[in-house]
Amino acid sequence: MKSVGVGDVALPAAMQGDSASWDDLVEAVLPVVWQTIVGAGVEGEDAAEISQLVWLRVAQNLHEFATAEALATWAVTTAALESRRLVHHQAMRSARDARATANRVIHLRPGFVTAEGLTTA
Repeated sequence: MKSVGVGDVALPAAMQGDSASWDDLVEAVLPVVWQTIVGAGVEGEDAAEISQLVWLRVAQNLHEFATAEALATWAVTTAALESRRLVHHQAMRSARDARATANRVIHLRPGFVTAEGLTTA
């Protein structure tokens, strides 16, 4: 498989539905999109979902890009924003779960004997 740089991609042909040009575009841009996602701390299925979302949005907005370089910049920016959003939401969820666990009150029935041998009233 040949190595394709972003500047080598015929964006107008990809816009017209040329599958070889689209494949070249993905081949040129995907590594930096993936590196951006993984570099933000997203892995596995979450990383794959963000990558898929980025490429869906690229396809939806393909007509907006004047050059392949502009498309690549937009795709990387979108990958970074979506990755940060996911990491932020995961951190917020973890903090919320930790607070919920710390604030949990366990009600024991009267006469319950604890592991330490204490009996509840």
